[in-house]
Amino acid sequence: MGSGKFAGIAFRPRSFPVRCTVGIILVCLSGCFCRPPAEPAAPAGSVGQTPAAASPNTTAVPTSATSQTSPQIIADILVVSLDNTPLKGMIPIVTERPNAFDPPPYRGDPTDERGYTRFTFPADRRWCLRAWDPELKWFANNFLEVEPSEEDAGLDGTIVMAPSSAAACLTTDASGNPLANRSVELMLIHPKQGPWWPSRQTTSAEGTVLFSQLPPGRFDLEFRIDGTSRRLPDVLLPPGGALNLGTVAF
Repeated sequence: MGSGKFAGIAFRPRSFPVRCTVGIILVCLSGCFCRPPAEPAAPAGSVGQTPAAASPNTTAVPTSATSQTSPQIIADILVVSLDNTPLKGMIPIVTERPNAFDPPPYRGDPTDERGYTRFTFPADRRWCLRAWDPELKWFANNFLEVEPSEEDAGLDGTIVMAPSSAAACLTTDASGNPLANRSVELMLIHPKQGPWWPSRQTTSAEGTVLFSQLPPGRFDLEFRIDGTSRRLPDVLLPPGGALNLGTVAF
C-alpha cells in the first residue's frame, strides 16, 4: 500500500483498500483516516449547483443512484474552516480529478450544523473527494484521494475550507491605453495539478476588471483578451481578501 503526504510528512492510511491522500491547495491543515468496512448507507441525493467544465457555476448532471449490490465507499465527512469552525451547507462531491472542470457524478447531502455529512458512492475507481460551496464563499483547501475497493469500505475524513479570494487589475494595450469593455478570461493554474479554475469578466470603461469568488492559494494567473494571453507566475491569492495586481499589458 502506498503512502501519502501531510504537511510534508509521510503517513500511511490505517486500513486497506481505501487510501486517503491530502492534496495541498493553500496550506494543508487536515488529513484523514480510514476505518474498517461498514454497512452501506443510503445513496446520496442530488443537490443544486456544482462545479463543471467551462464554468464553475454550471449545474451538473443529476446524481446517479448507486447499486446496492456493488461495492460502496461510505464516507463520514467533517467540513471545517481554517480555524476549525464547523461549516453548514457544504456539499461533498467526487470527481476523477480535483479541479473545477469535471461535473461530479456523485454528491452527497449538505453538511449539518456540526459540519458532518455521510456520503455514499461507488468503489469502482479512484476518486478525488472534496467539498463544494454552492454560494462560492468557501473553497476546499484539501481533497481526499480514495482508491478503488472490491468490497464495501468506510472512510472518515476532514475537508478544510478557505474563504474565497478576489483579484483586480488594469488592462492596457502595449502603448498603455486602457482596454475598455473587453471580455477577459482568467485561468488559475495550480503548480502541481495544472489548470484549476476558470473565470470570465468584462473590463470597465476605464479598463479595470475584478475577478471575485476565486479559490485562494498560490497559482499562476493566465489572462486572455482577444486571443492574446499574459501570464503572472506564482501569485498568492489571499483567503478572504482581494489582491491588486496592478497593470496587465496585452
